[in-house]
Amino acid sequence: MHFSLVVPFYNEEQNVESVVFDLLNAFRNVGVRFELVLVNNGSTDRTPHILRKLAKSNKEITIVNIAENQGYGWGIISGLRAARGEYLGLSPGDGQVCGTEVTKVYRKLIDDGLDLCKAKQGFRNDGSFRKIQSTLYNLILPIFFKVQTRDINRSPKMMKRPVYKLMQLSCRDWFLDAEIMIKSNRMALKVGEVPIYFDKRKTGKSNVKFTTVFEFIKNIIWYRLRDFD
Repeated sequence: MHFSLVVPFYNEEQNVESVVFDLLNAFRNVGVRFELVLVNNGSTDRTPHILRKLAKSNKEITIVNIAENQGYGWGIISGLRAARGEYLGLSPGDGQVCGTEVTKVYRKLIDDGLDLCKAKQGFRNDGSFRKIQSTLYNLILPIFFKVQTRDINRSPKMMKRPVYKLMQLSCRDWFLDAEIMIKSNRMALKVGEVPIYFDKRKTGKSNVKFTTVFEFIKNIIWYRLRDFD
């Protein structure tokens, strides 16, 4: 398997089919041997049923089931553990990033021979809260850690398998994106970014809440004290 893309879904029954078909079509057009590792991240709606149905009719799909939601990061880590690709990626399952935009990150990773490649904000058609939240993250984190980007949480993120193995990712919540970027700087990786379009969420409900900001700050302090030992 050349490339594996991990996509977590938590109560996304309204989005899951359109997101999956969009990604399948986009990567089929790239002409690479790929798999979509779709993670049912403890959903309590019809998401697990829809994922099983999609897997039966699409050989590129691998399903990972998590019985109880333990956080965004744990969903990603569980998917990465099941992935078989030489290159690995993670991308949101909320429908805000279309498949062709995801493939732009993949193409730059391969074409430029990068260790890690990620999205950065091009145009973002999103709510004011998410914009404020993202700005706060990008202002606060560099005070405590050195990072190679001013757009920390933006995904898709993609990397070589040896890079993933060396990172030994452990964050179970939204701080996982920050962990990736902190460790990529410490490992002196060759990192690239691609500006992509982020659409407004059309259906479903975001799981990012106001309390996520405080969770992020708590994690900064905790991981600074631990220094990722």
